[in-house]
Amino acid sequence: MTRWGQRFCLCFCCLFILFVQINNANEKISVSEDYIQRLFDLVLENQARTDVPAAAGQT
Repeated sequence: MTRWGQRFCLCFCCLFILFVQINNANEKISVSEDYIQRLFDLVLENQARTDVPAAAGQT
């Protein structure tokens, strides 16, 4: 994934979480913190996986 792809994905995830929080305030829809934590873990894991080869190739 390109850097712009990572940024887009991260922004999308943040907007999604913000949207969920707004819905929680309005309609009390419950989204577990585990789900949000897993989402962040996936993003960070994906970022770490894609950053390592890029850094190695720049020598």
